[in-house]
Amino acid sequence: MSTDSCSKLRRVYDSLPPEAQKILVDKHLSELLKLLPKEKAKNVVSAATRLQTKYRHIPNLDLKGKKKEIHSLLNDLRRDSKRAFLKEQSNRVEILSEIIESLTSWIADIWRLVYEHKVFFSLAHSALLYVCEVIVELGCTGGCKCAMDSIPVHLSIKTSSGKLIKRFSHPDIHHMDRMLLWVWRELFVSMLAAGGRQARKNISEMLVDIEDSLGWESLTKIIHGGKKVDYDDDDEDNDYFWGSTSSDDESEEDDFGNSCDEEDSGRCTCELHARHWPSEINDQRIHVRELVVERLCKLFELEPSPTLYLAILAVSDQPSKTAELMKTVSRIATNSSSTFAAALAICAIECEAQKISKLLDTHSHLIRPQDVDHYQAAVMVLIQETKYRSRAIKIIEKELQETVHSLRLLVQSSFCGLKVESNKTELRRILKLRMASQPRIDRVNNWVDAVITPSSVLIHPVAFAAAMVMGFPPGLEDGDDNDVMSYLDIDPDDPDLEDLREEFRPQLRYRFDGWVNIALGITGGQGLLSKLYIEMAEEMPFLSTADVTQEMLNRLAERPTKEYVLEALEGLNEFAKMQRKKKAARQSRKREGVASKNTSSSNSPAPQLAPTSSSSPSSIPSFSVSFSPPPTFPSADTYGGLDDVD
Repeated sequence: MSTDSCSKLRRVYDSLPPEAQKILVDKHLSELLKLLPKEKAKNVVSAATRLQTKYRHIPNLDLKGKKKEIHSLLNDLRRDSKRAFLKEQSNRVEILSEIIESLTSWIADIWRLVYEHKVFFSLAHSALLYVCEVIVELGCTGGCKCAMDSIPVHLSIKTSSGKLIKRFSHPDIHHMDRMLLWVWRELFVSMLAAGGRQARKNISEMLVDIEDSLGWESLTKIIHGGKKVDYDDDDEDNDYFWGSTSSDDESEEDDFGNSCDEEDSGRCTCELHARHWPSEINDQRIHVRELVVERLCKLFELEPSPTLYLAILAVSDQPSKTAELMKTVSRIATNSSSTFAAALAICAIECEAQKISKLLDTHSHLIRPQDVDHYQAAVMVLIQETKYRSRAIKIIEKELQETVHSLRLLVQSSFCGLKVESNKTELRRILKLRMASQPRIDRVNNWVDAVITPSSVLIHPVAFAAAMVMGFPPGLEDGDDNDVMSYLDIDPDDPDLEDLREEFRPQLRYRFDGWVNIALGITGGQGLLSKLYIEMAEEMPFLSTADVTQEMLNRLAERPTKEYVLEALEGLNEFAKMQRKKKAARQSRKREGVASKNTSSSNSPAPQLAPTSSSSPSSIPSFSVSFSPPPTFPSADTYGGLDDVD
């Protein structure tokens, strides 16, 4: 058989499913042995016998049997959760410990199978995915969750000869994905070292499965043996590190002794390597990284995000990757609102003010309220460029006005009486009263009672039953305290409910505070905020005094469903306090300046007249000097209105 025919046969054989491979061997290849010389046929049979002996004692994963075992333990766990309501005794800790012990010993068998024997890679991958499913299912079982948070997880990876390779020690079961990702990396490098032609294709498919099970962030952790990649300084998920590699919670030990080559002793020991890898395995890490970056880039074209952008740059070793990703951003930026927001954020990371300006010129209508973080980051980049600074200031002013308008409507939804003319008149009268006086306190309480939206009455039992039968959430017809999101916000982190969450529970205070902070950091920003406060005080005069606003906050605090309205009003109140204090400080400095000027004028010597000349009386100049008394300022009691300061 020619070399080309042999290569073609191997490629075809590798692409066949296991059943088809067996048929090919049984019906065709085995018949070829009869045509070979007796000595060559004997060598082929001897080679097959040696392979049989080599793999005779490999670990038996038995995925089907393990699923049956774990399923039985999970059923015991559910039954125990139900009995715990009636009995004081519970075996939850014992059952969970048994599940964890079964999974960890299985993971050790998986490692020996793929690393030492380099066989059954697909089966091992399926087994690791099943362990992920069990971890998720354990979090969904009923009963107390304290046991899951208190049972430590220990795993020692050892070779068949007993040599220690790595030791894991984590405080609870939630961190088991760390060891799973480490084993996956071992699987990939072993799979590539085995030399199968389908290895790269199969690994790419496995990466998709891992992404679906653990999220795309797990792909970046595979490269580092399960540890978190530090690509975002603002990420607060530092608990995923489980300490450093030299901590007591996690350790890694090798036992190569004197057999270690001098080359390996000087090899890099960063997290991209493992100390137990020989050189032929260590070289495969580069291919694993390439496959991970390739998968992340494909995902970036579908769902771009600034976090994914930084992750790709962190794990990639190609300097041209930034330019490649920016081309992708330019191509897909205007496809949807989500891609547009991601494009703004990525351009802000790279300080591309010109690209940001062009995007806002043509597609600013794609910006959604939930994209405020990316929008504000882009505006801050524009501020740093003199060419775009005036435009950035206009954007800040516009967004502040629109946010204040939304805040006013939100507050009015809980205080419907604010629009009544008689209540407006009463508030103006209250502002003229002295602060902290009893008449003012009483009238403030009465005024808040008059403007607040009344609570809804309890629904009639018959109406409640009818609403439940028809499938409608009861109590949504009338009133103020019926919050639709109490029925929809079951999972606060569910991205599918993000639009509804923004509609029914808008984070207006967060948005408002962000624009205010940006304005405070630019030249002329304080003047813009002072102008905004004047407009706010005209539209919402209760903000001009602290006691009225505080009483409104107290009433909202009694209604748990209006927490988002409470936060919004608190934000307005704090902004108003800050502006009143700054206004009072400016007036104080102005008064001190006028007083200092008048004092210096009164202490100056009287003007000396020039000597007169009798010969030219008409040349005598005339002086008219007048001294005005120092100005009088209103008493402190008059600052109970717009100018009172807490």
